[in-house]
Amino acid sequence: MVKKIPKKKSVSDKDPFENVDASLGSGNLKNVPGIEFIVKVAEGIGGKPSRDVAEILLGRHNVNEFLIAKKLNLTINQIRNILYRLSDFGVVSFTRKKDKKKGWYTYFWTINILRSLEVAESKVLKSIQGLEKQKSSREKKRFYRCVPCQIEVSEENALLSNFSCTECGEVYTLSESNKILEEINNALKILNSELDKINNALTIERSKIDKRIVAKDKSDKRKKSEARRVKREANAAIKKAAKKVLERKTKSPSKTKKVVKKSPKKKSVPKKKVNKKISKTKKSKK
Repeated sequence: MVKKIPKKKSVSDKDPFENVDASLGSGNLKNVPGIEFIVKVAEGIGGKPSRDVAEILLGRHNVNEFLIAKKLNLTINQIRNILYRLSDFGVVSFTRKKDKKKGWYTYFWTINILRSLEVAESKVLKSIQGLEKQKSSREKKRFYRCVPCQIEVSEENALLSNFSCTECGEVYTLSESNKILEEINNALKILNSELDKINNALTIERSKIDKRIVAKDKSDKRKKSEARRVKREANAAIKKAAKKVLERKTKSPSKTKKVVKKSPKKKSVPKKKVNKKISKTKKSKK
């Protein structure tokens, strides 16, 4: 029997996300205020899968979407659908990078703590407003109940049907508003307590953001002042060098030969020989 030797995996065949926990690292949850409310918001948007995604993102920045898919044992398309749904509410944000070899984009996700807490605050406020309306309505009006059908109607609707149930014909009985009001008050206490916690978390997160903005402004000012200082020093060095060159020129001036203009020589014009003609009269006298 010939034993088959298993092929060794090449570097390219290795799964880059084999050790997911090591790749993700430990999330720093100490600096995340209002974790329970952030997770509740995510669950309210997309159910348990969204909650699981939020728990992975908490305390981490720019998490690779393939790592999230590997951790939750879901396909990349399923993870993207969850993340896009959360992104519609502003709960998460992303950056993307293009793979130079393959040509596709990989997304890196971060949870937006401030926005998540704001969504949680708005939901709690909405619930409080709804309960307050119910409370005021219970205190001012009377309600009737059909015991077999477990249906409750207002006094106006009960009058329209002669205080008998439209479903089974049973006579309505007066609802005990005191017990319901007690339940509403207990629910309001819980919601107000949650609202206080959310507001505290929002205060902490906003102060962190303000500190980051101040630190960034200081850093930018420091960089600008440093750039100005470097520029001033460079200009001073240039001026100093130019001054030295001028001083060198004034101390040792370069010897220049005086150019004497030569006057052009006059061309000598040759004299013409004049032959004296003896007149005939003078010859005859002789």
